[in-house]
Amino acid sequence: MRGLSFLFHVPGQVMRNRSLVTKTLLVCAFVLLALGGFLFLSLNVTHQMRDDARRINLAGSERMRSFEIDYHLKMLLETPAERASHIKELRGHISDFEALLYGLRDGSQRWGLPPLRSKRDSDAYRSINAVIKSWEEDIGPLLKGAYNAFEGEKDKEARFYIERYSDIVHDYVDDIDEFVGLLEREYKETFWKHKRNALAFMAFMTILTILGIFYIRRTVVRPLLNLSHVSREIAEGDLTKRAEGGGEDEIGMLASSFNRMAEALINERSNLEKKVKQRTEELNRAMLHAEASSRAKSEFLANMSHELRTPLNSIIGFTEVLRDRRAGPVNDQQREFLTDVWESGKHLLRLINDLLDVSKVEAGKLELEPSEFSLGELLEGCLAIFSERSLKHGVKLSAEISEDTNHITADERKIKQIVLNLLGNAFKFTPDGGEVGIKAERKGGEFQVAVWDTGIGISRENLGMLFQPFVQVGDMLSTKKYEGTGLGLYLSRQLVELHGGRIWVESELGKGSMFTFTIPARQQR
Repeated sequence: MRGLSFLFHVPGQVMRNRSLVTKTLLVCAFVLLALGGFLFLSLNVTHQMRDDARRINLAGSERMRSFEIDYHLKMLLETPAERASHIKELRGHISDFEALLYGLRDGSQRWGLPPLRSKRDSDAYRSINAVIKSWEEDIGPLLKGAYNAFEGEKDKEARFYIERYSDIVHDYVDDIDEFVGLLEREYKETFWKHKRNALAFMAFMTILTILGIFYIRRTVVRPLLNLSHVSREIAEGDLTKRAEGGGEDEIGMLASSFNRMAEALINERSNLEKKVKQRTEELNRAMLHAEASSRAKSEFLANMSHELRTPLNSIIGFTEVLRDRRAGPVNDQQREFLTDVWESGKHLLRLINDLLDVSKVEAGKLELEPSEFSLGELLEGCLAIFSERSLKHGVKLSAEISEDTNHITADERKIKQIVLNLLGNAFKFTPDGGEVGIKAERKGGEFQVAVWDTGIGISRENLGMLFQPFVQVGDMLSTKKYEGTGLGLYLSRQLVELHGGRIWVESELGKGSMFTFTIPARQQR
């Protein structure tokens, strides 16, 4: 590890203040330079080996040409009639032989050979010089003397040259074979040298890769892992952790920024804790004040409702006696006035009862009085209450009540109050000539009741405002003022939830609404 630290110390000092992009470009440039150098050397060696292989093949061809020349010389003796053509072919072979011989040493574009000057001190270069010297001093003069003698028709002299050539051609071929052998040896040496260089380069690149991995792990991966670990611990609440800094590259700047952010978080948390503490104290005081106000309001509503109901019941009762002429005769106009007083009193009594129920709900004092009854009969009775109103305004009444809605255990009076509230709203917001209906069925262990109408409907953005106290649907949809306090839907939701059910609405503006609630089939008595 100390050795690796030493290896990283110098380049680390050089590259510490450089950005990651610069570091990456420098590493890539170094790798590309190494690869480029290796490829350049490989191409040079490949060309050299290719030239050596071509030179070996041509030297072998030179060997064969030596025996072909010997054959043509003997044919000149044996076939005098064809001597002219053989002389012509012999001249061509000798010319090619000589050109190839010099080309093996000095290079030749004709055969694609580079010169052997780069190997002037090699054994192969000395060997080809010996072959050329033998050609210039022995073989060449014999061949030229032979075909000159044939052209002068000096057969005896020509025979002497031919016999002399046959005697020394084998030694000449042996010199060529020696040259080929030396070329093959150099070819093999070049091949194995290139192979060793390739293995050395692969080993160098492997070591370079390992060093690069260690370097990247030290300068990039480890700081990022540390930053990830510290950020996770800070996210879990430990703001004392800090990221490891280092250098002025992007990771170092990121670590510094992260540490500054952690310091800011500590200050912010301290300020936030103070604000939360202060706000909590304010909320506690406000909650205590609100609870006191709510209790005072509930007590006021309960007392007021109780105090108002007694005289109001008397007013309703005496008005009914007078209206029905049980205390004496009244004329028709007086009876109409008394009827208006009676209806207004009943309406006021319903409002007071709603306020009383709301106060009981908010105080948690509203209790259920479950009993077994027929839900279907209760719904039909509720519809009968609105039959006269439907005839008066031309509103069609419809009912779809399943036969399995006969037996339910719940608070009958409160269920009736829910249905009457929903039917009252349906009639209130349905224009003359519209339609109001009710559907009821049993689904598993609960009953589902839906009250629908073809009235003014409710827009999507206003649906969330329903079931809130003192919020009236008509106020949200029209400038026309509808009677009522806006407690009906709020109280209906409270009564449904008190039974363990739920209530919801589906509506579209201008196309009517459907209020649906569910009640468990059996309540604990």
